Amino acid sequence: MVIDNEKKILTYQNELALLMAIYELNNNKFNEKSEDLNEKSIFAVLNRGEIISKSEVIRDFDGWSWNIMTNEIDNYIANLVYQCMVYLLGSNKLNQNKNMNLKDLEIMLKERYKPLLVDKILKILAQVSILNYINENPDEQQVLKDIQKQMEKTYSLMEDKKTYIEKITNQKKKYLKEIEKIDKYINDDLELKREYIKQNEKLPQDKRVFSLSDFSEQVQEKRDFLENEIKNLTENLKPKNYVKEKSKIEKKLNFIKELNVESPNEIVREFINIVLKAINIQITNINLKKEIVQEIHILRYLKLINIDDNKIAGDICKKQFEKVEKNLITKGCNIKALNIFSQDVEENYIIYKNIFNTKIIDLESAYIKIDNENNVIIYDENSIEKKEKYNNLKELTVKYNKKIKIFL
Repeated sequence: MVIDNEKKILTYQNELALLMAIYELNNNKFNEKSEDLNEKSIFAVLNRGEIISKSEVIRDFDGWSWNIMTNEIDNYIANLVYQCMVYLLGSNKLNQNKNMNLKDLEIMLKERYKPLLVDKILKILAQVSILNYINENPDEQQVLKDIQKQMEKTYSLMEDKKTYIEKITNQKKKYLKEIEKIDKYINDDLELKREYIKQNEKLPQDKRVFSLSDFSEQVQEKRDFLENEIKNLTENLKPKNYVKEKSKIEKKLNFIKELNVESPNEIVREFINIVLKAINIQITNINLKKEIVQEIHILRYLKLINIDDNKIAGDICKKQFEKVEKNLITKGCNIKALNIFSQDVEENYIIYKNIFNTKIIDLESAYIKIDNENNVIIYDENSIEKKEKYNNLKELTVKYNKKIKIFL
């Protein structure tokens, strides 16, 4: 698939490729034009993930059942990140605020979650997004290395406070001299004209300033910039701000050093774990049966999302998924949304847990039966979806060999 400069789509006769290209041309996108790498990469991955999500109706649905075609997903991580952010914020909330910046995203998250958790979400979201962005834009890896090198240089300089203060002071003096030089001709029309001619002569033809008025505006903009830089440098010299800036640089350096470009799955695992913590918080606020149904579908979908050609999210975060699943099942039973199969919480979860591994489209039509041999059988209406044997089911509250609906 290729989209040329005239926004024409060139592709083989392939419905999926054509649909994704149409979404690619869509102007209603998250804003990824920021100069900040964190912000740019987050919204770039959300744009890619949304395209993958919207194309799912063609990619995975064959008219009879959902078939996850992993070889047709061109970016597993983008798909994972987008789906997780939909779970965290809600589809409407996320997609109705596409002009947001990173600060807006933080505010939206803090409306639902505590600040400490939001900080963790944003950090790991940025890390996993940067890894994905670098993978799709290899040149950005060098940009990241240059940023790290510059910050290490600045941090090293700040370690020696005396040298740091001297450098800041010298930089201020340099800017002040430049302002003095500008002031000599900015208020003198004749001197301004001479400077305009002088500077234009040094430039190639295609780079020259068009008019004296344009040159005057550029000079004023430069003066304003220098004044602002002097103000910032003065602020940086204040003891409180010095400590704050040093801590800020150290935090950014640690953030970059934690990125493992060669082995991104560790960052992906941490991202999924943070999302599961947030989902666990959502579970505590559930009061209705329909919310239990929704959360089970969400958790099951997230668990089955591919993170590469061979692994799903449930493979790398097995214990964390089980913890959240158990809380959700227990909550569902407590609010009388789910049938109770055992008086023992652990045993009740063992009976239920395979519903998170099924691909039953309508779980509200599903049944569970426990036979005389302690086989737990999950039915999609009349067909067997899962069957697993357990040796010690002792606290059962239901009769053997009786099909019982999962949801009340």
